[in-house]
Amino acid sequence: MAHPREKDWSDDAFLGGRIQALQPRSGYRAGIDAVLLAAAVPAVGGERIIEAGTGVGVAALCLASRVENLTVTGVEVQPQLCEAARDNAARNRLDHRVAVVQGDVCAGAKATDSTGLKPESFDRVFANPPYFQAGQVRLPPDPVRARSHAAEPGDLDRWMRFMVSMVRPSGTMTLIHTAEALPRLLAACENRFGGLHIVPIHPRPGTAANRVVLHGTKASRAPVRLMHGVCLHRPDGSYEPEIENVLRFGAALGWFETNPSCGGE
Repeated sequence: MAHPREKDWSDDAFLGGRIQALQPRSGYRAGIDAVLLAAAVPAVGGERIIEAGTGVGVAALCLASRVENLTVTGVEVQPQLCEAARDNAARNRLDHRVAVVQGDVCAGAKATDSTGLKPESFDRVFANPPYFQAGQVRLPPDPVRARSHAAEPGDLDRWMRFMVSMVRPSGTMTLIHTAEALPRLLAACENRFGGLHIVPIHPRPGTAANRVVLHGTKASRAPVRLMHGVCLHRPDGSYEPEIENVLRFGAALGWFETNPSCGGE
């Protein structure tokens, strides 16, 4: 495993320093989106959660830090990132509840064969799929790294197929993506996840949303709900109190808790 002082790796703090994570300086790096995603998952103690594409494990660690007595399994295709995620779990003393397996979530049925994961054995699944599409950005020469940076055509549908296969009946899915990907997300959810709740994320008041958090329930036939948009920053550039509480203190974002106003699960 890379030492934190090596030039190609950084040692970054999350949740006000409660989580320390080594991650490569180049390529995809976990940041605010991973923390927001973990805070939005409506998990409770005792549940089994799976993360598709865990990277170095930041979102999984943030979720495990917030909710006691749950277990998180991260699936990651890159061997080096798997090693980093396992090391990060151990460094944060969460390796008894956060496990990482190597596997390609785009590999269909082969993904479960290679990882040994049992379908429909998790209560919830969450993910932060690649934001870019191949052809939009310059990709790393290594094909595995390239896949984590940008999705090939059809990859989003493959991610969703893997996610729905992993959760039990009436299990839930939560993910974060770019706002422009919303049509593709909705198409990928069709006949898989329903009762969708969409939360637009705005950088600051008066700006268009550039992210969405999407939450749904396996095989639900409930209608789509467009939730009230959330701003990250105040006009002066500081974080909104709700977001500050998430980033610094590990608070939950109770957008999708089971209650009548949110439609339940």
